[in-house]
Amino acid sequence: MSLRNNFAIAAALFLSLTTANLFSQTFQRELNNIPVTDGEGLLINTFTGGINNFEYQLIDIDADNDFDIVFLDSDGTYGWYENQGTTASPDYLYSLTPLPGLSLSEWFYFVDIDNDSDFDYFTANNDRISLFENTGTASSPAFQLALDTVYSNEGNPIFSEFGSNPVFADIDNDGDYDFFTGNSSGT
Repeated sequence: MSLRNNFAIAAALFLSLTTANLFSQTFQRELNNIPVTDGEGLLINTFTGGINNFEYQLIDIDADNDFDIVFLDSDGTYGWYENQGTTASPDYLYSLTPLPGLSLSEWFYFVDIDNDSDFDYFTANNDRISLFENTGTASSPAFQLALDTVYSNEGNPIFSEFGSNPVFADIDNDGDYDFFTGNSSGT
């Protein structure tokens, strides 16, 4: 290749990289702005995207006395559906309002681990477990990393691998939460 061809290629590359921002557009995600109906009426949540391997927890994340749905997809995306109906007659709408500090990975579980009347959550961290504390309120949660790695009483990191879907429950009725998990070997 000649020096002239190299210069032309370099100039074209430079121009394409420097002018890309001149023609870029700012997009805002909007849901339900194109009305879609079926025989029974207007459909909601028609453009929230495909969800694959949906992991979820029913939880009253906004403290309005009904269950919302917090979810994690296998591609790492997460979000929540707000119940705008009632407990007896739920009506879920995908929320465009992110929960501050929410960072889910591989699995998650919400529980009031510090007994302060709001939900904190645990999530995977390379097969280890991280704890995020709710530093906001029950009705307006904001999460902050409290423990990068959760350790056992013996000082060893606790592991819970992808797909284990652990839960917290007071199995021994001593007033605190116990942790249940599994692994791919079936134990």
